[in-house]
Amino acid sequence: MSKYQEHLDRVKAAVALEPVDRVPVMQSGSACNAAFCGKTLQEYCDDPVVNTDCNLAAAEMWGEVDGTQLTCFQPRNMARMWFGRVMMPGHELPENDLWQMAEKENVFQEDYDTVLEKGYLAFYQEAMERIGNPVGEPEVKAFSEYTPTAIARFVEAGIPCFNGGSFFTPIELFCAGRMLINFYSEDLFDMPDKVEKVFDTVQKSNLEMWDKLYSSMEKKPAGVWIGGWRSSPELMSLDVFERFSWKYLVELFDLVTSHGMIPLWHMDSNWDRAIPLFKKLPKGKSILGLDGQTDIFRAAEILRGHTCIMGDVNATMLAFGSADEVDAYCKRLLEECGPTGYIMSTGCDAPYNAKLENLQTICESVRKYG
Repeated sequence: MSKYQEHLDRVKAAVALEPVDRVPVMQSGSACNAAFCGKTLQEYCDDPVVNTDCNLAAAEMWGEVDGTQLTCFQPRNMARMWFGRVMMPGHELPENDLWQMAEKENVFQEDYDTVLEKGYLAFYQEAMERIGNPVGEPEVKAFSEYTPTAIARFVEAGIPCFNGGSFFTPIELFCAGRMLINFYSEDLFDMPDKVEKVFDTVQKSNLEMWDKLYSSMEKKPAGVWIGGWRSSPELMSLDVFERFSWKYLVELFDLVTSHGMIPLWHMDSNWDRAIPLFKKLPKGKSILGLDGQTDIFRAAEILRGHTCIMGDVNATMLAFGSADEVDAYCKRLLEECGPTGYIMSTGCDAPYNAKLENLQTICESVRKYG
């Protein structure tokens, strides 16, 4: 059996809640990979080959990983899901400053009418032009064109990719484009029925687009992200969350699984109140990745025997903790969340200033305790 198949089978067994020979490890990290390889962030973000070189080298530096959430990454692409322009190292920022979203009000209340009258795609094009169409810039296109090669390079190295696409709900787009305070105080609570109609329109358009895209793929990725950032119940009552976030997340789950791919829930922020809802989904079909703000031990207790949990060695520990502290936390994760139905990983991304020895400790921990 090839290394690739061995790693893929190990992750699939964890997802299906089956016994594993050892708990799998999922790599996640971006900017820190440039630092590990002695590249500036500008070099890392401007050239897809350099970017992939660093990501692949970093995966090998960790130790033996069973999957990755990153093969080739251009931060300006985040405009697709947040209607905002990303300031980049070596362009709007010094060459070694971390990229950051320049959040401002780029979407306005009248845009809701545009969506309802002209359709989502017409509005999307207008909104992209408003922020300078960052996804159409040459370096972004170069990354998009290189991504299949990047994934193939990881496959050759024996590492499956579990972020072969990013799915997101309408609330992420409009909460960012309108800005958080405007969206919640002026839109969601003042005109909820209109917002819901807009969301239904956007969701229908996106589902059709993604279904067509993945239907046309001869070889589909092992897994894709379903992202949740500002769509968590941390910012809403549970009733509002179920109406404006959860129902759309369920539709994304259904689409991804219909194509035979594994949904990797990339859930940043606090999802404590939503954890029981995941039991309403078919069991053994997805990975719930948590970032350190959700109580992973409570989540594992609630979802044991139903949903695979992943995470959550957090950014603070990876940057400022010792290898012994990481080792002790990994041991607790493996004992309380594993060994079945659990994947060892970071909480969200490994940060720019992560210590390599701490990431290596993550890999070592599953051989010691998992």
